[in-house]
Amino acid sequence: MCVVGRPPSWTLLTTFCGQTLSLACLYNSPNDKGAKKAWCRWTVPNKCDVLVNTDYGLFKYQNRAESGRATIEDDTQKGVVTITMEKLQEDDSGLYSCARYYPPSLYRIVDVKLTVTKGQTFIILGVVLGLLLILALIGVVILCTRKYRQRKSRGKCRADGASRGLSEGFSNMTDPKDDKQEMPSDLKYATLDFKPRPSPKESVYANIMPSQALETPQTWGPGSEPVEYASISLQPLGAKK
Repeated sequence: MCVVGRPPSWTLLTTFCGQTLSLACLYNSPNDKGAKKAWCRWTVPNKCDVLVNTDYGLFKYQNRAESGRATIEDDTQKGVVTITMEKLQEDDSGLYSCARYYPPSLYRIVDVKLTVTKGQTFIILGVVLGLLLILALIGVVILCTRKYRQRKSRGKCRADGASRGLSEGFSNMTDPKDDKQEMPSDLKYATLDFKPRPSPKESVYANIMPSQALETPQTWGPGSEPVEYASISLQPLGAKK
């Protein structure tokens, strides 16, 4: 289609693959309200291919039309033409115009330079990977915490068992008082009686006698064993025999 009018003043729009473009084109002239509207894409200079346009029916103006992924709607009361393009792809990038349509001529209202990129896909992928990484780290922290608590509880149980074993061992030990009570009654004690020596060269003698405190008066019978006494001679260190 032949494009008529002023040189284009491009409005820059940037969006991402898979998104929906919604563009409002304003017109103020009363003459524009009765004109058909079109959404076209520039292919070569001074030529814009119509993608979708409003039209007149048998009885009234059809202010809404749809073709493929593009939709156009003309609100003549507000003086606004709304363009919608769904599921944008990277090859949708290019130059577009919203125009009054008097076939075969187009009179531009708004000129748009559209850029569609894959950035949104990478952003979403990065966000998803980041969330998965955070969840994995949380899982590792929880697992390590549980293992630490289990090891700590096992160590505590072992320590309690060892303490119980030691306490039982100590409780089974015999009290020294009981040993004294179980000592045999037939033991004999001896008392060492040391006499002071008058000089270093003299020998020191000691007589061992049974303790009188432990002797019990009894008569030794014919079968009794004789008691023998011994004398111990102590000499000072360094003295010659």
